[in-house]
Amino acid sequence: MTSLRAPNLLLGVALLLGVVADLLFYGRGVGISAPIFVALGLFTLHLIGRAEQRPPGVNRWLGLAALSFAVWLAVRAEPLLVMLNWLALIGLLLLLTISFRSDLIFRLPFVRLLGRAFRASFEIGVYPFVLAVRQLGRIPLRGRQLRSLAPVLRGVLLATPLLLLFGGLLASADSIFASYMRDLLSLQLPFDLWTGMAHTLMVGFFACLAAGGMIVAMGDGMRAPSALPAEGETERLERSGLSWRFLGSTEALT
Repeated sequence: MTSLRAPNLLLGVALLLGVVADLLFYGRGVGISAPIFVALGLFTLHLIGRAEQRPPGVNRWLGLAALSFAVWLAVRAEPLLVMLNWLALIGLLLLLTISFRSDLIFRLPFVRLLGRAFRASFEIGVYPFVLAVRQLGRIPLRGRQLRSLAPVLRGVLLATPLLLLFGGLLASADSIFASYMRDLLSLQLPFDLWTGMAHTLMVGFFACLAAGGMIVAMGDGMRAPSALPAEGETERLERSGLSWRFLGSTEALT
């Protein structure tokens, strides 16, 4: 995985994109939400590229093409066209991710692009968790930090019985407070548990996609093969290996 200059910034921005996706898509149709989210994602990708000092290459136009298909999702209603627009949008975003810092995509071999796309599909789902675990492991919680947390933990342990005692006294004196205590002890949350889980899953899914896509995009890009192989002492360029061309055939014969 690519080493990043500001991994916490990338994870925080990805989480923010997950929250935005939940606000745009949960319980709503795609509509105008798709181009808005794609535009925010592309803008964030370029900002992260600048922060990491990894500017985009010559394939920036793939982002504009993906944004155009996202706009068509807000316009078209026929199921077949919607499905084709979704496929084009996902494919273009994946191509942008794997070729963000690569040479011109038309100069890259198709088999190499296909293999990189398959690997990127796996990396996008795994790298965010690897990066999050790595950053959590770097939180300093040893030695002096643990000793500074010890008084806080002791205070919590001492205050818990007192809170329960005074909570019971207030519950016996106030019916409203007693209802709050019953809801708390019976785990009757003030919101629907399944709805909260659905929001959490949606935020996590889109945050993972955003973080994984940005991590993969920040990697070293693919380089197109040179037009002619390098000539060394043990490897000489043979004239029979030159491809014939309609233009300049006379020069090729000489």
